[in-house]
Amino acid sequence: MILEHTESSEDRAFLRESIIAMVRKVNPPENLLERAEAASAGGTDTELWSALGGDFAAPALAVPEALGGVGATFAEAAVVLEELGAALATVPYLSTFVATEVLLAAAGCDISDKWVPRLAAGEATATVIFDPVLIGDHAFAEQSAPFAAQRTPDGYTLSGTDEFVIDGATADLILIPVRDASGCTLFAVEGKHLRRDSMRTLDPTRPLAVITAGDAPAEVVGTVGDAGQLMARARDLALLAIGCEQLGQSKTVLNMAVEYARERIQFGRPIGSFQAIKHKLAEVAVAVQSAESAVEHGIWAAAKGTADELSRAAAMVAMACAPAAVLAAGECIQVHGGIGFTWEHPAHLYYRRALSSAGLLGTPQHHAERLLELALS
Repeated sequence: MILEHTESSEDRAFLRESIIAMVRKVNPPENLLERAEAASAGGTDTELWSALGGDFAAPALAVPEALGGVGATFAEAAVVLEELGAALATVPYLSTFVATEVLLAAAGCDISDKWVPRLAAGEATATVIFDPVLIGDHAFAEQSAPFAAQRTPDGYTLSGTDEFVIDGATADLILIPVRDASGCTLFAVEGKHLRRDSMRTLDPTRPLAVITAGDAPAEVVGTVGDAGQLMARARDLALLAIGCEQLGQSKTVLNMAVEYARERIQFGRPIGSFQAIKHKLAEVAVAVQSAESAVEHGIWAAAKGTADELSRAAAMVAMACAPAAVLAAGECIQVHGGIGFTWEHPAHLYYRRALSSAGLLGTPQHHAERLLELALS
């Protein structure tokens, strides 16, 4: 359990139990395949999102009380992220959480004051388009920027396109960085001003979209200097959030494999008694424990660390959690044998999510290189 040994662990344990019970009630595990097929068209699980934004106030957890939030920390949000990841829930919690944190860091600007209370209340959703430079795309320098800004008498407009935007097809607000010769500027664009096309990708449970702007009206969130810091924090928090999801997925498929190994009888014995199966499960267990340790450190860095400590922690989370999720899901399929390869069994959905998340904001190798650069600097 994330940070189970720290203060307020009882509150987090109660939150975890409540989230698990609610998710299972709204989305029973046996309906996972049906939900995945429905989400493949880019939709959102509106019933679950309504429940999260209602009595649970999940979008408001890490928002200060003065802005309509609960005033909790990333540790509480991490519990929600882990359990939503464990259920492969198709709700825009991760994207909205990261976007809200960016707006909170830019507190005082009109766009932040306008949108944060709405996001905290669950009345609106948001997402962030990430600057390729910040997620390890070193070839970006040789390419044209995804978006360009144009100053007008009324403010700014944006033009351009980008793909693989998390929850981009349904977000009410999209934060878009624009990089030019002078640096990076962060803009906010309402979804209604953009063309949003859902993508059919490897993972049907993660709604991704192509976002196209054609002279879309935009508001400035952060200017040169501030925008770079805002986007760096957004990247690090997104990596931590994805790591929490991956941790939940890893634990789920490990438990799934262990239970099957106990029940499946072969040659008169449970297959879990065979050395080959024991070694598989032990290797996964070690990887999951390492991932959990990295996430715990990341939560501390998000709450109390410096910007550099957060960046290092986020890189370590990406390096530990992504491989653990891929390994756990792959070995779960292997332990289940023939049934694990069938469409009806949920193991392939966890494997798809693990593979897609591993490269969503840069590969583990990119983050290993970034961690080395941070250490040397």
